[in-house]
Amino acid sequence: MAIKSPKRMADWVGSRVRTLYAMENGYAKMPAGSVAVVTGVSRGFNLEFAPCSCCSMTVKVSRVRPEHLEIVELKSAQRVEVE
Repeated sequence: MAIKSPKRMADWVGSRVRTLYAMENGYAKMPAGSVAVVTGVSRGFNLEFAPCSCCSMTVKVSRVRPEHLEIVELKSAQRVEVE
């Protein structure tokens, strides 16, 4: 089942998302299909990816548009599913 995207960008905060495109910041590049958590909104979403299993480095990427993401799981207060 698909998960309906919230209309307001602030309602995405705390949600787990999957990237549809490769994302990068000045230090690292995450491939398409990576899972992250939306940590905030400021000129787009701020994403935080899970730590690397070998070096424990956490990648943060900012200014991500909603069109570049797919919702995996909404925060518990907003679970709405679409058939």
